[in-house]
Amino acid sequence: MLHGGGRISEDVFDRFVELAGGNDAPIVLVPSAGWRPSDYPNEGAFLEVMRSRLSSWVALATSKRIKRFQFLYPIHPRPRSPPSS
Repeated sequence: MLHGGGRISEDVFDRFVELAGGNDAPIVLVPSAGWRPSDYPNEGAFLEVMRSRLSSWVALATSKRIKRFQFLYPIHPRPRSPPSS
Protein backbone atom coordinates (compact mmCIF):
# COMPACT_ATOMS: atom_id res chain seq x y z
CA MET A 1 0.00 0.00 0.00
CA LEU A 2 1.34 3.44 -0.89
CA HIS A 3 0.22 6.73 0.56
CA GLY A 4 1.40 9.96 -0.97
CA GLY A 5 1.22 13.56 0.06
CA GLY A 6 1.43 14.48 3.70
CA ARG A 7 0.65 12.87 7.00
CA ILE A 8 -0.98 9.44 7.10
CA SER A 9 -4.46 9.66 8.62
CA GLU A 10 -5.59 7.29 11.38
CA ASP A 11 -8.07 5.62 9.00
CA VAL A 12 -5.41 4.97 6.36
CA PHE A 13 -2.94 3.68 8.95
CA ASP A 14 -5.55 1.34 10.42
CA ARG A 15 -6.41 0.04 6.93
CA PHE A 16 -2.71 -0.52 6.20
CA VAL A 17 -2.33 -2.60 9.38
CA GLU A 18 -5.48 -4.56 8.49
CA LEU A 19 -4.19 -5.32 4.97
CA ALA A 20 -0.80 -6.35 6.38
CA GLY A 21 -2.46 -9.00 8.53
CA GLY A 22 -3.33 -7.17 11.74
CA ASN A 23 -1.41 -5.89 14.73
CA ASP A 24 0.81 -8.99 14.88
CA ALA A 25 1.90 -8.81 11.22
CA PRO A 26 5.58 -8.08 10.56
CA ILE A 27 5.81 -4.48 9.31
CA VAL A 28 8.68 -2.64 7.61
CA LEU A 29 8.58 1.10 8.20
CA VAL A 30 10.33 3.16 5.52
CA PRO A 31 10.60 6.66 6.97
CA SER A 32 9.81 9.53 4.65
CA ALA A 33 8.67 13.12 4.80
CA GLY A 34 5.12 11.96 5.54
CA TRP A 35 6.04 9.94 8.60
CA ARG A 36 7.87 12.23 10.98
CA PRO A 37 9.06 11.17 14.40
CA SER A 38 9.73 14.90 14.82
CA ASP A 39 5.94 15.36 15.11
CA TYR A 40 6.25 13.82 18.58
CA PRO A 41 7.81 15.49 21.65
CA ASN A 42 10.71 12.99 21.66
CA GLU A 43 11.80 9.64 20.23
CA GLY A 44 10.31 7.81 23.21
CA ALA A 45 6.85 9.22 22.48
CA PHE A 46 7.14 8.16 18.82
CA LEU A 47 8.23 4.64 19.80
CA GLU A 48 5.41 4.38 22.34
CA VAL A 49 2.85 5.15 19.63
CA MET A 50 4.40 2.50 17.38
CA ARG A 51 4.50 -0.06 20.21
CA SER A 52 0.86 0.57 21.05
CA ARG A 53 -0.26 0.00 17.46
CA LEU A 54 2.00 -2.81 16.22
CA SER A 55 3.52 -5.81 17.96
CA SER A 56 6.41 -6.33 15.53
CA TRP A 57 7.95 -3.84 13.15
CA VAL A 58 11.29 -2.99 11.57
CA ALA A 59 12.51 0.46 10.61
CA LEU A 60 15.02 1.16 7.87
CA ALA A 61 17.89 3.18 9.35
CA THR A 62 18.24 6.45 7.47
CA SER A 63 20.11 8.77 9.81
CA LYS A 64 23.64 7.47 9.17
CA ARG A 65 25.71 6.02 6.37
CA ILE A 66 25.47 2.26 6.05
CA LYS A 67 28.75 0.58 6.97
CA ARG A 68 27.51 -2.99 6.57
CA PHE A 69 24.86 -4.76 4.57
CA GLN A 70 22.99 -5.42 7.79
CA PHE A 71 21.10 -2.13 7.61
CA LEU A 72 17.82 -3.27 9.12
CA TYR A 73 17.42 -3.11 12.85
CA PRO A 74 14.53 -4.85 14.57
CA ILE A 75 12.36 -3.16 17.12
CA HIS A 76 10.34 -5.72 19.04
CA PRO A 77 8.19 -3.95 21.62
CA ARG A 78 6.56 -7.22 22.69
CA PRO A 79 7.70 -10.83 22.28
CA ARG A 80 6.08 -12.49 19.29
CA SER A 81 3.85 -15.47 19.89
CA PRO A 82 5.00 -18.78 18.39
CA PRO A 83 2.97 -19.89 15.37
CA SER A 84 0.00 -22.04 16.27
CA SER A 85 0.10 -25.61 14.99
